[in-house]
Amino acid sequence: FLAGFFLAFSRPFGIGDIIEVDGLTGTVKAMSFRNSHIRTFDGRDIFIPNAMMIKNPLTNYTRDGLMRHDFELGIDYGEDVANATEIIMNTLKRLDNIVQEGQDITPFVIISSFGASTINLKVFFWINTYDFLGSVTVLKSTVMQTVINKLLKANISMPADIIEFKLYDDAKSIPIDVLDK
Repeated sequence: FLAGFFLAFSRPFGIGDIIEVDGLTGTVKAMSFRNSHIRTFDGRDIFIPNAMMIKNPLTNYTRDGLMRHDFELGIDYGEDVANATEIIMNTLKRLDNIVQEGQDITPFVIISSFGASTINLKVFFWINTYDFLGSVTVLKSTVMQTVINKLLKANISMPADIIEFKLYDDAKSIPIDVLDK
């Protein structure tokens, strides 16, 4: 009860905020002096005791209305990274619900790693959760689909790793190449 009293005055989150505490993430649906009701993205209703909120680190993903998302994709080593980056950035600029300007919140692309078959690019973008009322997960998927489609339309190759399976039967090996698509 005392924890609920402290939460009422400190206000680290409000109804509609997306929070995470002790590995539980969801949208705040209701608050009382004893517990806070959150709904997870997979539809579970969780009632978290307010004492747990006071004792554990609490992350509020939407306090300022801005939420950063990212995803990774791989392009062929023979592709022009600057050209692929330009295509991605132009695609992000044309999408609704993506924050385009502001201090440290504009979309950007970096080379994140070099894979076995690809140069891996990481794409970062922000959404304004105050202006966007739909599913954040669906929006992220839409952004990913749009970027991939634009890269494919520009003939940017995004190969998958090739895996060779060897089956041994009486000292014979039979290689099977599998292209993971």
